Amino acid sequence: MIQVIQQIPLAVLALLGAVGMIFDVRWRRLPNWLSLLTMVSGLAVCVLTAAPDTNMLSTIASHVAHGLVALVAGMVLFRLGAVGGGDAKFYAALAMWLPLSRAALFLGVTAGAGLVSLALWFLARRIAGRRVAGRHGDAQGKFPFGVAIALGALGAFAIG
Repeated sequence: MIQVIQQIPLAVLALLGAVGMIFDVRWRRLPNWLSLLTMVSGLAVCVLTAAPDTNMLSTIASHVAHGLVALVAGMVLFRLGAVGGGDAKFYAALAMWLPLSRAALFLGVTAGAGLVSLALWFLARRIAGRRVAGRHGDAQGKFPFGVAIALGALGAFAIG
């Protein structure tokens, strides 16, 4: 029974990630309500699963710091046109699930998932005879990076 209870945070994270993937693949949007729900859930899991002998304030601060660093970096990338605003907010919300010490792990797993996802997506589009859109093209021709972000969060959370 305890093992099942310990898997609940991973299941919640997987559900939130799946919702994000569906929204991004189907509509190329990651809604603000999803990012907010993901952020609040991550902080709740942080509080509920913290070891009794840890300093709760520093644990929460580490998760919030990770989210804030991710949000600032994401907004810079958004401003440069490298990622969408929804991607930046979704990544930052998922970062709240992990302490700052796992930032490099989250980024690395997300980058790896992004490379694999991009290769598969590009191949699928080429086989289907569909074009890949540039910045101002058809929204469905743009890569849904929310998939890689969700997979990166799941991987980083499961590894830790």
